Amino acid sequence: MAKIAELVPSGKVVADIGTDHALLPLYLLEQGISDSVIAVEVGDKPFARAQKNLEDHPLGTRVDLRLGDGLQALQPQDGVEIAVIAGLGSGTIGEILQQKPPNLDKLDTFILQPMTRPDDLRAWLPGKGFAIAHEALAKDDGRLYEIFLAVCQDGSVSTSLPFGEKLLENEDPLLKEYLDLKLGKTRLILESLSRSRRKDRDELRRKFAKELKKLERLMDIVSKGK
Repeated sequence: MAKIAELVPSGKVVADIGTDHALLPLYLLEQGISDSVIAVEVGDKPFARAQKNLEDHPLGTRVDLRLGDGLQALQPQDGVEIAVIAGLGSGTIGEILQQKPPNLDKLDTFILQPMTRPDDLRAWLPGKGFAIAHEALAKDDGRLYEIFLAVCQDGSVSTSLPFGEKLLENEDPLLKEYLDLKLGKTRLILESLSRSRRKDRDELRRKFAKELKKLERLMDIVSKGK
């Protein structure tokens, strides 16, 4: 949550989509990062949890809690400039982004934290008119997560941002640890494919062998401290 909050520029109107316990909106208010936060939940039970949490917090009355379906719960007069969509799967995040009402003119920045398949989201964003302007890694309860700051662009973006480019540029302290994890998983996949009888085995082996080389080159750069 703290890492997501770091990506929110001060003074912006923020919407937290899928707010759950409304912890992020309260944190943004506590830290003075934002004075106006809208929290949205689609389910009755998580909405009730958020409502209870806000009622028990001294700043809770400053959060505009809404029951609604993602970005469709927002109105032009809200003036929302940044939407946070965190803690959901990549597919669900993509569905929410595609539901963005066209009249939300000020909303052009999204902070996205996928729980699953971040590479899929990374590849999906450019073709849907989003560019990844920044990314970061966060660690919670021993698990590492990728966070994207995506901005709207007219038309589709030509290519996706390669994994690690911004993380390397920003000298993310968790990059080496995350590369170790990705390298291990990729090697396990290649090992598994060597025993597989799948018809597309050779194609997949070429794909993941290429990915392995990219990750190894990136690890080499990180290890040398460049």
